[in-house]
Amino acid sequence: MPDGFRRYDVIAEFHDAFVDAGLAAPSEIIGDGRYHRCDVIGKRRGNRAGRYKLYHDRWPAGVLQNFVDSSVTIWHPKDRGRKLNDEEREERTRYYEEKQAEAETDLKKAQEAVASGAESK
Repeated sequence: MPDGFRRYDVIAEFHDAFVDAGLAAPSEIIGDGRYHRCDVIGKRRGNRAGRYKLYHDRWPAGVLQNFVDSSVTIWHPKDRGRKLNDEEREERTRYYEEKQAEAETDLKKAQEAVASGAESK
């Protein structure tokens, strides 16, 4: 993680962003870069009408999505006292592009597995 980001602080800050997005934060936030379902505030318990994704590694960032009001919040930790230099920005861009490519590959594999299972029936 870049200077000034502590693992606990990032999770605590992301946790606080759930309320602003109208979501109920789970007791354990998973920072693996994959979507996880969560409840929307004001709806019945267990409604799972929201989801979140947290990248909790080199470049902390997250997404909060509320399906009830169709809102999507892109989250980044608050400024920690310094701006990224050009080299760090380029590294961050490459990192996110790699993560996006991995996610697209995983999705394609999952879709192919479902399609091959449907064809065999």
